[in-house]
Amino acid sequence: MDAEEERLSKTHIHDQLVEINHNQEKRIRHEETKAQNLTTGFAVVQALILNSVVINKPSGSCKHWWVPFSLSLSVGVIYFITIFEVLRKWYLLLYHLDVNYLEQELILLEMHGGAPSWRNDQPLKPDVVKLLRRKAYITILISAMLAFQALMLHACRSFLCS
Repeated sequence: MDAEEERLSKTHIHDQLVEINHNQEKRIRHEETKAQNLTTGFAVVQALILNSVVINKPSGSCKHWWVPFSLSLSVGVIYFITIFEVLRKWYLLLYHLDVNYLEQELILLEMHGGAPSWRNDQPLKPDVVKLLRRKAYITILISAMLAFQALMLHACRSFLCS
């Protein structure tokens, strides 16, 4: 392959990566919106359950504390499974977007003679600090939701048995 064909090939690959990255960014925004909506929905549903316990507290209802407790726990489990999957997908989409950006930069460097056209067949890896920050964000979010769930479960029993 002569130099002009190689440059055209790299330009084509670069243009494809730009399009892929654009679509990837849309998917990332979609997953972020889903995570925000699920988190808000989780809090609202839990608040509604607690509100119904507080407002409709019948006398002698301590023996039925397990009903709102079970409802809150069931809703929490469903939301956690869904949110965890959304956050996992969000993390992977961001990871692959970072790899695509690295690939795009390498192609640009190669096109302008700044890097050799060969690679060691080693996969590109994004910045470790970025990855750790994302994992920390997910951990903090899940931990906060677990703490909120624990508080709601405690409140379901406490309000009925006080």
